Amino acid sequence: MKLILKAIGLLLLFTIQSNIFAQSTSEKRVLVYFKTGVQRNAPPNQNTVTITSSNVTQILNNYGLHSTNVTSAFPNFNEADTITSEIGEDSRQMNYAKVFAISLPDTSFKSSLISSLQSLSEVLYAESDGNDTTDIIPADGQFAQQWNMRNTLVPGADIHAEHAWDIFTGNANSIIAIIDAGVDINHNDLAAKINGGDNGFLIQTDPITGIQFSHGSHVAGIAAAVTNNNNNNGVAGVDWQARIQPRYVIGNNTGDAGITQGINAAINFSQNVWTLNNSWETLPHGRYSVTIRSAFANAYRNNRVSCIAMGNNHVGADDADDPANFPVGINSGIIAVGATDRNDGVAFFSNRGQHIDVSAP
Repeated sequence: MKLILKAIGLLLLFTIQSNIFAQSTSEKRVLVYFKTGVQRNAPPNQNTVTITSSNVTQILNNYGLHSTNVTSAFPNFNEADTITSEIGEDSRQMNYAKVFAISLPDTSFKSSLISSLQSLSEVLYAESDGNDTTDIIPADGQFAQQWNMRNTLVPGADIHAEHAWDIFTGNANSIIAIIDAGVDINHNDLAAKINGGDNGFLIQTDPITGIQFSHGSHVAGIAAAVTNNNNNNGVAGVDWQARIQPRYVIGNNTGDAGITQGINAAINFSQNVWTLNNSWETLPHGRYSVTIRSAFANAYRNNRVSCIAMGNNHVGADDADDPANFPVGINSGIIAVGATDRNDGVAFFSNRGQHIDVSAP
């Protein structure tokens, strides 16, 4: 129960605001799982492929494509890793060596190509690759501003952080994976907390205030910023002791394979990566990805807690359900988190739906 409550706490403040990125290379790709007919070449050329199926070749030719348009989506994946041992039990994940990316000159015939590929017995699934967007949170300041932890406007409409800290301030052996737009690992409120992960981070501009910020850094700060340090007037983290593992997968054109790889890399890094925070959604809204879902299935099988934001693109009446975003629409094996406001009501922007698990400040 403590693990689940800690995981829920990571997303208490998280909201989503959509950023529309320009069409990128990843949007001009189709991801396909070939059961047979396509295989990676041996190292060091494992990013290139050999096509042995005349059906696949014919479909590619029909769309003016060739074998050179097909590459391995996971060229460094070791097929032996489809079976791993976790806490004394074998766990199986999808064989990503069979997932390939087909590059297109443009997106005009992408839907038609996907339909054609799905008709083949050689294909397990085919889907559009694409971009993902972060969950935007305005820049924060000192603890006095963190009303989600101590709400002076509506006392009690917060997460009761101060009372919780009197009992437990966290666990230094716990690692929180921030699956996001990267984290500033040199930030004075975060540097001491980084444990593994990726370098680099995306700088974004708040569309309302015009303030530049690092979304992944903000999320990491909410989760586990250095806390109770008198010489730093930054924010307080929910978990004072936990480490942070940044995974830079949003906004740098990694596509669905990069997202999947980032999630799996966090899982494989250590058994102490218990919680994976995901404050993002795919674009267009609700775009489903079998490839990304396989990573969350892997997390669930390996006893990891995946927290995912509901989103903040609610439209219509306050009690109207919204179409499910992805990945929060997976519904099973994840914790779906919506937002409440400072007045202890449902935040006007927070998505609604039957798949929600909890709403919080």
